[in-house]
Amino acid sequence: MRELTAPILAALVLVGQSRRLATPLTVRERRALATIGALLVTGVGAIGAWIATHDSAPASRNGCINVVVAGSLGGQPLHVCGGDARSLCARERERPDAIAGTVLPACRQAGIELTLRRLRHAT
Repeated sequence: MRELTAPILAALVLVGQSRRLATPLTVRERRALATIGALLVTGVGAIGAWIATHDSAPASRNGCINVVVAGSLGGQPLHVCGGDARSLCARERERPDAIAGTVLPACRQAGIELTLRRLRHAT
């Protein structure tokens, strides 16, 4: 008896399937599908816009640098403060690479690059 149960259930699911597929949608059903589609497109667009504009890393300020730089396994968060941040900014200013292009704006935002310029002029 168990052997017959699965094929019978599969056949029962398909009863009336061809009639349902051949019947066109009503105006109400089309309107409901259009509304759901519009909401989905709007939702996906809003999520995409939020992802594109939202930065999860804290801002660089008060002598601390917070950036995400390219690493061997993807993005690596970099959080450096104080003297280490000043030496990193000085080191990256001399290197024209992709990491310097990411770190130097964070140095400016943290106010570190201005401090280094004053020290260079003083010596």
